[in-house]
Amino acid sequence: MKNCTLRKIAALLTILTVGLTLMLTGCTWNFGDFINPGDQLGGGGTVDEVPDTPDVSGVVDSVGSLDVSDSSVDTADTWDDSATFVEFTGSGATVQGAGAVFESGVLTVSAAGVYVLSGTLTDGRVYVNVDGNVQLVLNGVSIACSDSAPIAMFGKKKKVITLAAGTVNTLTDGAEYTVFLNADGDEPNGALFCKKALTINGSGSLTVNGNYNNGISCKDELKIMSGTISVNAANNGIKGNDAIIVKGGSLTVKADGDGLKSDSEDEGLGNIYLENAWLSVEAGDDGI
Repeated sequence: MKNCTLRKIAALLTILTVGLTLMLTGCTWNFGDFINPGDQLGGGGTVDEVPDTPDVSGVVDSVGSLDVSDSSVDTADTWDDSATFVEFTGSGATVQGAGAVFESGVLTVSAAGVYVLSGTLTDGRVYVNVDGNVQLVLNGVSIACSDSAPIAMFGKKKKVITLAAGTVNTLTDGAEYTVFLNADGDEPNGALFCKKALTINGSGSLTVNGNYNNGISCKDELKIMSGTISVNAANNGIKGNDAIIVKGGSLTVKADGDGLKSDSEDEGLGNIYLENAWLSVEAGDDGI
């Protein structure tokens, strides 16, 4: 689709039982089904072309080259007493279990496993550098970090953020980063950052305030399964370099840059897929 005439956008999408890949820019838009070429958009523009309608007669596993199927890692949103429990207490924390150490405001996770986070960390961060799967359960946690990302995850294998049922969770960064966690000095670049693939699941809520750059930033494939997620960002709201796959939940995004962005130029990458989700976007640049 070509850009609509407005640069300041407010896009409201209600995606029902179908999935599609699309790009939305500069307009106000409400829909609950596929649109047609020539339809009028709220910003004064029209739809020039619509992606091919995917076959949704059964379970949708792929759209073109994009695999949208779910693994057991994507759907894992529970935990038991074998998990490591972390209770933040302002400037400190108590850790019960293995695989994590808290020191000088930083919770460092160094082993695969499940970590349940709760309480308030007034100025610090969670740093994950693990080649295995790590599940961070946000169980009523508020993390603010003045000099870097409140949560930054590195290492091979997919990482999972679970929003515990009935909980309210908040991540807030500062306007400037002085602590970068890679040799190039450019990562993290968002309040919730993941170097590899990331899945967000669970039925709780999460507010991400990205005052430095992006709100949620993933350098690989970002998948959102469920949850109530609000993002406020100085640049892009939700960014997944290789793909953004939204399978459910409620997303509210306010961004000075793009709302949702996937910009890999590699063949078969750079797609955004929406299914069974409610999405509201206000952006200074492109909505999707």
